[in-house]
Amino acid sequence: MSTDCQSQEQDRLDAESVRRVRGGEPDAFADIVLRYTSLLYALSFRMLDADEEESKEAVQEIFAKLYRYLPRFDAEKRFFSWMYTVALNHLRSEQRRRRVRKRASLPFGGAATRFLTDPAMAPDERAVSAEGERIVHEALARLGRRQREVFVLCEVEELSAREAAEILGISESAVRTRLFRARAALRKMIIDGRSA
Repeated sequence: MSTDCQSQEQDRLDAESVRRVRGGEPDAFADIVLRYTSLLYALSFRMLDADEEESKEAVQEIFAKLYRYLPRFDAEKRFFSWMYTVALNHLRSEQRRRRVRKRASLPFGGAATRFLTDPAMAPDERAVSAEGERIVHEALARLGRRQREVFVLCEVEELSAREAAEILGISESAVRTRLFRARAALRKMIIDGRSA
């Protein structure tokens, strides 16, 4: 959320949807799904270093958890922050599961990551864009979990340090420190990758 007005309106819409679901209108959860599908998809794609189908599956699992855990949600808190926390916890579990599965698989297993490019771009522009995406995506996947989470929340999702701190359960200064280190690590990986 980039402005306070947008954030307040989003909070109001979220509170209304939650109230309706808890009041016996399960169809009101569709409003939450519509509002947050693209945001959770982008988060899943970046956090899991996954392809399109795996990211969509992760989003479905996150929404299932949100619906199942909705009775536990404290209506005095922001739904947005709670939703992000549930999503991050799910993605962390998925990352751990993938690491275990990856260790048990053959060294050449796994699908290549596909990148979405603008079909209106010229072929050479698409190639340059796809290569840039690939380099950044690979560098992001090599970041440690804590730095990657902060980078995705602040730089990609454009959340404030305060919002990221609330979601991650850490201080704003810890967010800023992790973000600084993530930027420096990414910059180094990308520069080292170009010179290799």
